[in-house]
Amino acid sequence: MIGIFRERHTLQVPLFFTLAIASRVVFLNHPPPLPAADSGGLLAPLLHRFVAATTPGVSSFIAFLIMLLSSLLANYQIGVARMFSRTNMLVALTAWLTATMLPQSATLSPALCMVPLQILLFGFTTHLYNQSAPRTSIINIGLLAGTGTLLYHPFIWIVPACFMGLAGMRPFKLNEWLLLAAAMLTPFYFALSFEYVFEGRNYMRYIPKFELTMPVALNYTHITVLVVAAIWLIAGIASLQSHLRRMLIQIRKYWYHLAFTGVWLLPGLLISPHNREFGLVLLIFPFGGLAANAFISKERTVPQILLFWTIAVAIGAAQWAFTTGRW
Repeated sequence: MIGIFRERHTLQVPLFFTLAIASRVVFLNHPPPLPAADSGGLLAPLLHRFVAATTPGVSSFIAFLIMLLSSLLANYQIGVARMFSRTNMLVALTAWLTATMLPQSATLSPALCMVPLQILLFGFTTHLYNQSAPRTSIINIGLLAGTGTLLYHPFIWIVPACFMGLAGMRPFKLNEWLLLAAAMLTPFYFALSFEYVFEGRNYMRYIPKFELTMPVALNYTHITVLVVAAIWLIAGIASLQSHLRRMLIQIRKYWYHLAFTGVWLLPGLLISPHNREFGLVLLIFPFGGLAANAFISKERTVPQILLFWTIAVAIGAAQWAFTTGRW
């Protein structure tokens, strides 16, 4: 099955959609609960009102579409950047498998809505490398990062990754860094102006809050999923490391940027309030991109098949734990 997604194949798209639908049936009428309405950002209260006004099936279907399109968009962006030597659908597959491991990705949450923005940010950042006039891309990066933070406050952890991406793709120019910072602040400027003119001047709801929270106790299902995910990620990084020396310098920078994006999102799991579980959704794209390297080689097919079915077992365990209330 992995070989079908590794290279061009007529069954790629039908098989991908079949796997996607089959892995989400269990959540259709029983999606995971939303995070608290005060979880930070303007999007959470809107989603709470929307979900309350619709049936669970409608919100689950919208969440399914967002994750499906995000997986395909992730595959497209990495393909456009030519981060793999051959065209494939591995990133779409691994991103979807990663999302299926997390029941939180099956509900219409602010974190899930930020995943497409995160992928677009990565695409604009990689375009900076070869651009002679990068102002438009820098402005787009800043506006996307600022808008995402305004809508979902834990998304602020993507901001350092944006600056690191600019530093890695471009020689240092102070005017470009200031332009990026100004573009990030622009959505807040308009939101605060609107609040001053029309609302009750509750400015604090636009400011991200930071609060250290301790990790929750893990059960056997959590540990199983974490161990499988760690093995999968290590296998992907090891495979990527063996191919890095033969890659162009710009491709290496793309992979480094993807990895550091995931690293910068990790503090948000402990520091941003109400983000402990749903913050994992923001790791789907960087994790899926790196983990796709575990299946890129044509030589080690038996370990790849064993890894794939181990991941399938972990997904089944996660879904069983969710349906029985043990997640």
